[in-house]
Amino acid sequence: MTFPKIDWNGILFRLLQGEHGRRAVAEEAKNAAIPGQAAQAVIDSTLRSLDGPSPILIGTTDTSKTLSVDSSTLVASGLVVGATGAGKSRFLIGLVLQLIERLSDLSRPDGSGVEIELVDPKYETYDLLRLALAALWLRTDAWKRDELASRIRVIDWTRDWITPSAPFARIGSDVSDAFLARLRADVIVQASPQSYTDAMRHGYFMLGRLLIEKQFPLNLRFTTKLFRDEPFRKRIAQGLADPDVREYFLDLDRNLPRQTSEALLRRMQEDLAFPEIRYSEGIPPSVLRKLLPRAAPSIVLGNYGSRMSLPPSKAIERANHRIVDVLLKAPRRNPHRPGLLLLEESPVLLSRSSELVDPLTTATRTLRSVGMGIVHVAQDFSNALPADLVRALVLNARWTAMFRAREDAELIYPHVLWLEEPLRAMPESARRRAFAKTMEGLPQRRFYFHAKGFPALPATSLTVRDFARSSGVSSEDELREIFNREIASRWVVPSSLAARLIAEWEAEVVDRAEVPPSAPPGGGKRNSHRTLADLLKDLGRDTERAE
Repeated sequence: MTFPKIDWNGILFRLLQGEHGRRAVAEEAKNAAIPGQAAQAVIDSTLRSLDGPSPILIGTTDTSKTLSVDSSTLVASGLVVGATGAGKSRFLIGLVLQLIERLSDLSRPDGSGVEIELVDPKYETYDLLRLALAALWLRTDAWKRDELASRIRVIDWTRDWITPSAPFARIGSDVSDAFLARLRADVIVQASPQSYTDAMRHGYFMLGRLLIEKQFPLNLRFTTKLFRDEPFRKRIAQGLADPDVREYFLDLDRNLPRQTSEALLRRMQEDLAFPEIRYSEGIPPSVLRKLLPRAAPSIVLGNYGSRMSLPPSKAIERANHRIVDVLLKAPRRNPHRPGLLLLEESPVLLSRSSELVDPLTTATRTLRSVGMGIVHVAQDFSNALPADLVRALVLNARWTAMFRAREDAELIYPHVLWLEEPLRAMPESARRRAFAKTMEGLPQRRFYFHAKGFPALPATSLTVRDFARSSGVSSEDELREIFNREIASRWVVPSSLAARLIAEWEAEVVDRAEVPPSAPPGGGKRNSHRTLADLLKDLGRDTERAE
């Protein structure tokens, strides 16, 4: 007799979700019962409590008092929600600039005292932040400018220049080749609008293991010859150290039928038809190590918007590859150095890669143990993601900034204090509807800030300066030119150079079949986790709990 498998994780989550809902109802009832004068006293007490040894000014209250929050709270995981034009992007820019200016110390050997990474699939926040950093560079003393610029990495691509990346380069000695190959294959397959059979997905996974062991780039000419030319394939396979990968490719015709391998090649051909993609991912990792700066950046700006020149699926794929990089490296980061991963349009990224859903929700909680937080930014969480995922993000977030919204207003409603007597006297259902209407019509820059353990505070975000005018330049385009010339140029490569480097590699490996020996895997323990979520859960086990 067989018994059905019990989803204990799902049962536990629903119990936690139900408990969270009961606490929210109780909190709303308690807040509604507080008299207006006492509620104002609670707000004043909250303002004092949120302030701390390293306060960051994020807005002003309705009574013109400053809303400052200690940096230790703001570098923890959070949610920023609001409709287009509500002010959330400029709120983020103001927050980032203050964190940089407050926590940075370029005299320290490791440079900036804060690490910030922006993953932006829509371009707007990336563009605002590069204007802000160009303005900051202009205001910096001349002798410090080079040091500031060296701490900023840019990930972007155009037809003329690209930021090279190496998805199949190894990431630390504790991440096995098979583990990394699985993550890369899942990101590629799930971001693609094309369908992949299980056999095709497995073929991509095994190809990834080969590329990682040999430290080869993803290259259509190489893969075509590998699949179609048996003598060439045997030459490559016989030099592989991993016996599973070696045997798979020595007997490829049986392991990957010709029809399947040809379908896989067609999908690769379509993906690599775009020069920006072919050049950015096609330079060998060994060449990149000599080509790019060695110093680890403190600030990483990633523009993953397709901007009508690339398929959106490839932009999302590259963004999710970068998120995998950040999460895999996070357990080894310096826990005493605050870090923040900003995910613009988080629901877009999560909805296109189910394999990242569990790791990101887990990391939102557990990365606190290594001094890192994740800020999820969205126009709308409630309609864009499943209810259980939204609840998980809320449970694991330390703070929330809620701009103009409707459905998402429910996330902040239980924590609001009611100062006006008519609102406190309303039935709960009528008060809830009134609050939803208020949130739907919030003016630009108006928002509610809620930190766990405190009531939600209504506030107005700071005015973000006109970066061009404050820097004494004629236009934003001039600031963009300064940013590209003085900062971005350190991390980008002309497309013509990328094409030449790829051609040289193809001539050596594909045409002359001069195959270098496999790269050594490095020392240290091998990864024993089955998924990225397992690794992150182990990171926070016994030290973190969902609040």
